[in-house]
Amino acid sequence: MAQKMAKYEADKSRRAFCSLARSRDACTALKNDFRLGEGLMDSSRLPESSKPHADLPVFCTSAIEYGKLQGSIKSDGDPSCFNCVEDTGIPALRTWCHALAGPTREKATGRLFTSLETLARSVWHYVDIAGEHDDPEFAHLKAQWDKDPTDDGSGIEIRLTNEFKTVVDDVVEDLKIEFAESLQDACNEGADLACEEAQLICEEVLDHENVDPHTIKAILRHKGVFGHYRDLNEALAEPLLKAISRPWTGFFRRAFFESLKISIPLIIENLFQDVLDGAANCVHPLLIKLMKGCLRDASSTILIELRAARRHISEEQKALSRSIPEHIKEGLDECYKHVAELNLRGRGSIMKRKAAFMKDIDRRSETIFHGTAEMIMTEVYEILEDAATEIKSGLESLAGDIEANISTLWEDVQSDALEIKAREYARDCAEDVLQEVQSCHDKMDAYFPDLRDNSPSSFPV
Repeated sequence: MAQKMAKYEADKSRRAFCSLARSRDACTALKNDFRLGEGLMDSSRLPESSKPHADLPVFCTSAIEYGKLQGSIKSDGDPSCFNCVEDTGIPALRTWCHALAGPTREKATGRLFTSLETLARSVWHYVDIAGEHDDPEFAHLKAQWDKDPTDDGSGIEIRLTNEFKTVVDDVVEDLKIEFAESLQDACNEGADLACEEAQLICEEVLDHENVDPHTIKAILRHKGVFGHYRDLNEALAEPLLKAISRPWTGFFRRAFFESLKISIPLIIENLFQDVLDGAANCVHPLLIKLMKGCLRDASSTILIELRAARRHISEEQKALSRSIPEHIKEGLDECYKHVAELNLRGRGSIMKRKAAFMKDIDRRSETIFHGTAEMIMTEVYEILEDAATEIKSGLESLAGDIEANISTLWEDVQSDALEIKAREYARDCAEDVLQEVQSCHDKMDAYFPDLRDNSPSSFPV
């Protein structure tokens, strides 16, 4: 009996060793095959992370063996290939998949903590300032700054809103100029190149020596897209896309609206300086304390708005890039319709349709491709404008919050025992929230670097 058990364990170890060796060999073979196939592609059009030399993650997994080892599969006998869960490849695959979403979860968590910190600080500032002054000290400030914005537009909120809007609009105009300088020429060159190569591309995609004539007819009938064959619209867009790819990538990699981190706090400081100039010396410490709190809130708000704006720009520019072939397809709509309506039958009719289509493209290519280039410029400008609108909306709320914080200086505040006790309780709650947020933030900083360590290169084969 002991000999049988020893033989069983030895066979089990042997099978596990051989299975693990097969998995490693299969991973190596899969990676090499993928690199070989990728090397046959035009590597100049691939992003750096997809080049054949990239160390790609490969997992050979056995779900059945994993289930047996975990005990979730009990009716199919004992594990026959592996002795431990890690050898099945499932834990490594799960860890890698979990790490893929790490950057997105890190950004979302950071936005949440920033919002909570801003809210808690606002509450803390309000209750900390309230009740620290006497009415006579702030009567002059109230007369000077507590104004209805509909009277003469000189209220705190309307002043800040207008100045914030001016700064954001200036940044957008600068971005438009930079984008035009970096991409306008590339768009025009790409459009010219697309016009020149349109005939050659059509000949290549609709080559009757490589593509069945009936397939050519189907491609034209389905407006350039048929089955697994090469998309004619995407092929016609390639010269334009290739021409703008480098300046496009360079422009959209920048940190958009970064200058607002300096200009917005400067506007707030100028406002408080004007308030300080008209205030009695005895209230200067309180105003400076309030200004520092407002600047901290402003920094948090700017960070949130810039993240949202940059996320919007990133998503929209990707969507715009993907829509370029579709825009060319819409421009070719008349060409496709004209070919479909031709009353041609018999031998050679498909080649005549092809010739008619290419003739139409030759006649309309200037309008189609240069129109696409203009569309790209217009859409990018709209993307920047939309992002700026989101930022201005957030800054408008910030202006209202700053006015509300300053107005606490002259607001009538109850000073009875219940009110004082309520303010102390609110301040304690805000301090607890700030401490908890900071603690969670520290844990987040320790957690996400661990995820970043589990990158694809952590599982080389």
